[in-house]
Amino acid sequence: MLTYTTPEAEMRQQAQKKTSSVTALVIALVVYGILGILFAVIGWHVRLPRKADLIVQAPLGEPVDEVEMKDFASTAQDRPSSSAAQMAKVVTATASSPLVLPEITQDFDETIDLGTSFGDGFGSGFGGSGTGGGSMPAGSPISERCSQKDRKKRLLEGGGDESTENAVVKGLDWLQGNQNEDGSWGSQYPVAMTGFALLAFLGHCETPDSPKYGTTVTRGIVYLVDKAIAADGRMATSADRHWSYEHGIAAYALAEAHSIIKYGQKKIPRLKEAVTLAIPIIINGQIDDGGWVYAYEGQGPGDTSVTGWQMQALKAASLTGIEFEGLQKATRRGVDFLRSVQGPEGGFGYRSPEDRYSLTGVGVLGQQMAGRGNRSSVRRGLQFLLKAQGVDYQGADANLYGWYYGTQACFQEGGSTWEKWNTMFKDEFVGAQHADGSWPQEGSQGNAWDSSAAAGDAQIYRTTLAILMLEVYYRYLPATK
Repeated sequence: MLTYTTPEAEMRQQAQKKTSSVTALVIALVVYGILGILFAVIGWHVRLPRKADLIVQAPLGEPVDEVEMKDFASTAQDRPSSSAAQMAKVVTATASSPLVLPEITQDFDETIDLGTSFGDGFGSGFGGSGTGGGSMPAGSPISERCSQKDRKKRLLEGGGDESTENAVVKGLDWLQGNQNEDGSWGSQYPVAMTGFALLAFLGHCETPDSPKYGTTVTRGIVYLVDKAIAADGRMATSADRHWSYEHGIAAYALAEAHSIIKYGQKKIPRLKEAVTLAIPIIINGQIDDGGWVYAYEGQGPGDTSVTGWQMQALKAASLTGIEFEGLQKATRRGVDFLRSVQGPEGGFGYRSPEDRYSLTGVGVLGQQMAGRGNRSSVRRGLQFLLKAQGVDYQGADANLYGWYYGTQACFQEGGSTWEKWNTMFKDEFVGAQHADGSWPQEGSQGNAWDSSAAAGDAQIYRTTLAILMLEVYYRYLPATK
């Protein structure tokens, strides 16, 4: 049976079909558009890098004469990684603190990884982190400390080897395991011990960026920054007259930290401010004869032992790029004081001309750091060091303090002077190390300059000084270079 359709009805059917097709097409385009926008927003959000946070919950307090202990707990939080982000460290206060710090910032533009360990061929224990992070100017005093290639080369050229580097890493591991909850080290003199420990980590170019020791170093620096900011730059455990020792050592550590960390990815808030406050205390605390004394108070004669730490802090400050009024003048006057206490045989005295083995390295290194390494007073001091006694860790004449300075002074001189010293020193210190990475009590009997001076912190004191001596091969360039 045939069905007849009029022309008018056929036209209406065709119009209805066209309308349905257009409607379906519009709906499809709208749906696809909405989905496209949604996916774009989600993808953009996922790619956004997140900042690392430093949270310290407390109001800023007024400066105080006696710095209170602050408790910090450290946690490492893994964040989603991407091509523009790495794991961020978060330090959270667990007790009241007068310090308010903004969040740790991370810079990722044009950075270069400065090396993680020394590469193959040195055994499994030769590594460590050694990552300064960032793009450090070639030829800077600490760039070669952080370059795995240059550091390895300098270690071998200077007479070090796998055994010395293994000892350093074992020592750093021991320090990491003995850090206090608040980021410090020690119990009797935590400011000084924290300064020593940080210098040991920084000497190996361990910074907040280091995979292995980054959190440890960050917590230590934050502890000292907290002390400095809370007391107008003053860093001390207590208000007794010995605080000039602690302040000098801590200022030395913070200045060196600033020089390395400024090229890295992770920044410690207010570190520069802490250094800027701490160094003028040293400059303004110098007395009339050019030396320094207990509590930075009183007039001459200066104290050679106190002076040694202030001179090292000033040297580190000179490498920060921060301008300090009077720094160069203070350094020159410090050299004049040291020369004034040199004894008749070439050694250096405490407050007057004497020949004390324990202080001779202080007098020599202080002049070398000030660019006076070619003076006859330096050569005479080095000759006295080499002929006075050897390096016997368990001997009756053991003198850790003298060896710390003597090692640096002889290395700065280089040549046959360093060869003789290194022959006496290297194997003796590597062999004395405990299996746990620390160093035992030195000497068969006590003397005025052994580690008993650090009292309850003696093991940390010994271990940090030993590490610093064994890092001498790459920690600073010799004066001849």
